[in-house]
Amino acid sequence: MLSAQCKGDREVADVALEQCVNDPSRRPTMTADDALAVVTAALRQIAPDVSVADIDPCNLLQEETDIDSVDFINLIDAIHDGSGIEIPERDFAQLATVEGIVAYLTSHAT
Repeated sequence: MLSAQCKGDREVADVALEQCVNDPSRRPTMTADDALAVVTAALRQIAPDVSVADIDPCNLLQEETDIDSVDFINLIDAIHDGSGIEIPERDFAQLATVEGIVAYLTSHAT
């Protein structure tokens, strides 16, 4: 059984969650650091030898990491899994660089 305090905290959390679901402006946004963490985790899955710190964020990711097109698609899938953000194929060109991915994630996180 929940104590009165825990039960009250749970009710407050439920109300806050409901407000976020019903009001998109109240949803948390993704910072550039959050987005970079998603990219780093996804890249670790696809190309474990590559460090994001060694990549020029403005250069083409496939050239910087030497990943092929199949690995690029897998990277996009891993980014989707890590961020929860749907990434349609028509937007893949925007994700050609680390800088592009970070910008995309931060702008689509709300």
